[in-house]
Amino acid sequence: MTVRGFITYSTPLPKKELRYSILQRDVDTNQKLYDTLLAKIKESNIEETLDASNIRLDEEAVTPLNPVKPKKMLNFILSLIFGLMTGVGFAFLREYLDRTVRTEEDVRRYLGIPVLSVIPEADKGKSKIKPAYFLKGKKKEQYVFKQLFLENYQIKSSFAEAYRTLRTNIYFSFMEKPFQSLVITSAGEGDGKTSTVANLAYIISQTGKSVLMIDADMRKPMLSRLIESEKSPGLTGLISEIIGAEIRKGSLDDFSISDLFRLLGLQKKTGLLQLFDKKEKVEIFFLKGKAIHLNWPNRPEEKKLAALLLKEGVIEKEHAEIALDRQKYSEEKLGLILLNMGLLKEDKLKAYLAIQMMEGLRIALQMKTGSYAFTPLPETDFEKSLFYPVELHHLYKQIFVGEEHLPFFQKKTESVILKTGVENLFLMPSGFIPPNPSELLGSEQTAFLISYLKKRFDVLIIDTPPVMPATDALLAASYTDGVAMVIRGGLINREMLKRTVEQLRGARANVVGVALNRIDVKKEGYYKYYNKYYPTYYGEKN
Repeated sequence: MTVRGFITYSTPLPKKELRYSILQRDVDTNQKLYDTLLAKIKESNIEETLDASNIRLDEEAVTPLNPVKPKKMLNFILSLIFGLMTGVGFAFLREYLDRTVRTEEDVRRYLGIPVLSVIPEADKGKSKIKPAYFLKGKKKEQYVFKQLFLENYQIKSSFAEAYRTLRTNIYFSFMEKPFQSLVITSAGEGDGKTSTVANLAYIISQTGKSVLMIDADMRKPMLSRLIESEKSPGLTGLISEIIGAEIRKGSLDDFSISDLFRLLGLQKKTGLLQLFDKKEKVEIFFLKGKAIHLNWPNRPEEKKLAALLLKEGVIEKEHAEIALDRQKYSEEKLGLILLNMGLLKEDKLKAYLAIQMMEGLRIALQMKTGSYAFTPLPETDFEKSLFYPVELHHLYKQIFVGEEHLPFFQKKTESVILKTGVENLFLMPSGFIPPNPSELLGSEQTAFLISYLKKRFDVLIIDTPPVMPATDALLAASYTDGVAMVIRGGLINREMLKRTVEQLRGARANVVGVALNRIDVKKEGYYKYYNKYYPTYYGEKN
C-alpha cells in the first residue's frame, strides 16, 4: 500500500486467498449442522434404549352396573318441568293473542248481553240420516244442512236439550208480552245462524204453536234449501206481486175493500177509488197511498152535513141556507164555508165529519159484491183544496182494529208458504235474489207482510244476512219483537262482535241475547254434566 499525501491506494487480494476464505466459511457452517444433527440422533437412541415408565396401575377396571350418561330420570324430570312451563307459556300467549269469543264469560265481559244457550258441536255420527259420500255441489250442501236439523237427533240428546234451553230463555226474555217474531242474525258468515233458525223453529213447533220460518237472507239463502222450493215464488216474488198488482177495474170478488185499501197504500197511489154495487156508490180519494176524503154521492138527505147540524141544533136554518147557496157558486166544501162564516168551530166540525166518514166507510165495507174502478190523478188536483180535517186512514184503522178481511193477500201468501213435513212447522223461502235486498227488506211492503203473517202464525223466525256485510238485519229488526245473535265460538274477532251489537242497538233493536253455537264442550271445558251427568240423568248411553 502506497500513501501519497492524503490519497490511499489499495492492491486487491489474490484470487486463491479469497476463494479459500469462502470455502473455509462453508466448512464451518456444515460442521455446525453436522454436530447438531449428530446430537439429535444420539438423544433419540438413548430414549429408545430406556425401558422405564412413569405410568402405574391404581386399580383394575370394573364393568359399571348403571350407565353414567344419559341420566334418564333427571332428563325426564327436567323435560317434564320444561315442557309444562313451555305449554303454560304458550297457553297464556294463545289466550293473550286470541281475540275471539269462546265462553259465556267472554260474552258477558265484552258484549254485555246474556247468553241464551250454549249449543254443542253436533255429533253427525248420531244423526238418523245415513252418510251420502257420492253427493256433490248443491246437493251436498243441502245434505250437510239437513244433517244438522234437530229432527234427525234423539229428543233426549244434549244437542236437542241446548235448543230447548234456547227456547225457554227466549220466552223468559219476553216476560211482559209473548213474542211473535224474532230475527236470527250473526256478525259474519259461518256462525250457523241458519241451522239455529231451523232447529229453534222445530223445537217451538213441538209445543203445539204454528211456526213459520222466513228466509229473508236474499243474498245467500241457505234456509230455502231445507226443502225443495223452486216452485215457490218466495218472499221476493210475493213482494213483487204486491207491488206490481194491477188496480184499474175489476170485481170485488177478487179484491175486497180491505185489499184495495192496503194495495193502494203500499203502492203509494194517488187518485180516486170508486166502489159500486147494485144500490150504493162510494168515492174515496187517495193521496200518496193515504185515504184522505170520502164522498157518498147518494147519501140520504137526512144524513148530509147540513141536515145533521140542523138536527143537533148547532146552526140555524137560515145560516144553513146561506151556506148552501154559497156552496152552489163555489167549489168550497160546506164545512169550510161554515168555518169561514164563524158558525162552527173546527173541533165540532171534525166530530160531525168523522161521523159522516164513518157511515160512508161502513157502506163501502158492506159491499161484498160489485165492482171497483181506480182513476189515477195528479197530486196538484189535491192542492186546490187542502182542507181535510178528518184523517180517513185513521178512521179506517179504528174500524178494523186488525180484523181486516184480505182474501187477495191470503191467497198470495198461501201460494208461497211451504209445508216442511213437520206438524206446525212451515217455510217461506226467499225466492229469486233481487238486485236491492236491503231496500226490499226494509220496505213498507215487507213490514206489512210481517204484520199480516203474525196474525196467521203464532211465531215467526226470520233468517237474515250477517250484520257486518249487510244492513238487512238492522232493517228487519225495526218491525219484529226482538233479535237473537248466533256466535260460533272462536270464529269472529270480539271487536267485530262489539261493533255488531252497537249497530243493532243503534237501530233500536231489542237484542234478547246470544246463542253460542258449535262449542266443543270437551275442549272448552263447558258444563261437565254434558258428558258426565246429562247422559246419566236421561238414562242415555254414550
